[in-house]
Amino acid sequence: MFRNYLAVLCFGLISCGLVAQVTVSRLVPAALTPAPLLVSLDSLFAGKEYQAVASLSLQVLNVYPLDKDRYWVTVGCMDGNTLSKMFSFVARNEHGRYSLASPLRWLTRDWSTKVIGRITYHYSSGLDTGRASAFNEKNEVIAKKLGLAPENLHFYLTDNYQQIQTLLGHDYDAESAGNVRNGSWVGDSIFATMHNEDYSHDLVHGYVLKIRTNTWNSAAEEGLAYYWGNAYYTDAKGGMIDFSEMKTALKDYLQAHPDSTVTSLFRHNAKVFPDLAPEVSARSVISAVLFAYVEKIKGVEGVKTFINCGKGDDNYFNTLNGLTGISRENFEVKVRALLNNGH
Repeated sequence: MFRNYLAVLCFGLISCGLVAQVTVSRLVPAALTPAPLLVSLDSLFAGKEYQAVASLSLQVLNVYPLDKDRYWVTVGCMDGNTLSKMFSFVARNEHGRYSLASPLRWLTRDWSTKVIGRITYHYSSGLDTGRASAFNEKNEVIAKKLGLAPENLHFYLTDNYQQIQTLLGHDYDAESAGNVRNGSWVGDSIFATMHNEDYSHDLVHGYVLKIRTNTWNSAAEEGLAYYWGNAYYTDAKGGMIDFSEMKTALKDYLQAHPDSTVTSLFRHNAKVFPDLAPEVSARSVISAVLFAYVEKIKGVEGVKTFINCGKGDDNYFNTLNGLTGISRENFEVKVRALLNNGH
């Protein structure tokens, strides 16, 4: 029966155009790697989620028991002699067959939890309940502005992007090696940016995705995420950078650099706010200022129109002009007036 199942599995992989086949590293004790586990891993790596590594050489690098029914399993993806990726799973033996799961639940089994409104926070240490309550409120407000039901979310208070990857079983990825200042949102679970309880920047993106009917415009959507959410990245003290801070920084920069123009900052997506965070985009801050003005004079319906402007700067400016009278020709004067008049 086992041989027949393996034969069917191999035929399925070949017929799908995938060549994933997991082998065992000579460094792993054979007794700890039962054949049904390899079959389960083969089947897993034949799935859509792992198509990008299906042509690589896949090796079990480590197996060890967690308890009487569960094992920790680490698989390496080799591109020739180079390690490209590493994945870890919790494998559970159920009547001779193995189910494979993300290690998230196992790795956070000793973490504390606290429910704040619709958000369930999971943390190993240090929950700022003030920030958490503010994020819960933003979840309610942003959803309701767009006519949507607020989501119930799990929020893992992770320290950095590498910890997020580890919790999700992505032990190593050559493309993201060294990346620390990002968060993540997977299904109903948010993973914090640098241990901060506010993830409202991407919350805006998530809700907008549900109501946007036109193609994505990066300047528009990032502007709204900066305005209703935050800059996504934390400052030197670990705080989230909100819209008022970014607007003030833009105004101060223009005053300190009289040769600079709003138009140039917007066009070149300049990063000129090192005192906030090196990643903060002047283009997105300017767009946030414009979204604040649109909401003031046209309400949320105007915001929805702006977010549905379509791809490219031409569509962005055509829609902006229709909503506010701000055009490419008067852009410099109008944006500076919004900054100086406090709108």
